[in-house]
Amino acid sequence: PSLLVHGEHLRWIGALDAESPSVIRASWKDALSFAVEDPVAGRPGLRRPQRGAVHAMVGYWTTGPEQPATVVLPTGTGKTETMAALLVATQIERLLVVVPSDALRDQIAGKFETLGVLQEVGIVVTSASRPVVGRIEHGFKDAKAAAQWMEACSVVVTTPGALNASSPDARAAVV
Repeated sequence: PSLLVHGEHLRWIGALDAESPSVIRASWKDALSFAVEDPVAGRPGLRRPQRGAVHAMVGYWTTGPEQPATVVLPTGTGKTETMAALLVATQIERLLVVVPSDALRDQIAGKFETLGVLQEVGIVVTSASRPVVGRIEHGFKDAKAAAQWMEACSVVVTTPGALNASSPDARAAVV
C-alpha cells in the first residue's frame, strides 16, 4: 500500500490494508536470500554489485557509524532493488528516499510498494509483508501531522521541493 500526502490530505493508494511498520519489519526476519544471480544457469538472485552493496552497508552499519555512507552503483545495476533488499535484510525502521523529480518519486515509490522484482524471483520470501510507502508531494504545514504520518510509513519517497514546501517544524519531523 501507499500513502499519498497532498498538502495535508492523506489517502491510501492500492487495495492492500496497511500494517504497522513494526509488524512489517517482523515479517522481514530472515526473508532475504543473498543468492547471486546466474543467468547462464537460469538462477535468479542478486546481481553481484547489488549483493556487494548490501553486504558493504550491513558491514558498515555493524560498526556503529556516526557518519552517513554513500553507495554508488553503475546505471542499470538495480539501485532501487538494492535499497529494497537492504531495507528487508536489515529491517530498517524507516527509510527516507529523496529523488530529484516527481516522475522518479512515483517510479521509486511504486517499486518499493511491490518490493520491485525481489519477491517475484524469490530473493525475498512471499510471506514477507510489503512496506507502507509514503509519497510526499507538497509538504506538511503541521509538525504533529507530519510526525503521525511518518509513524505509519516504512518508506517515504519525496523530492527536495516537497520537503522545502513543509514548514520548518514539519520538515524536522520528517527528516
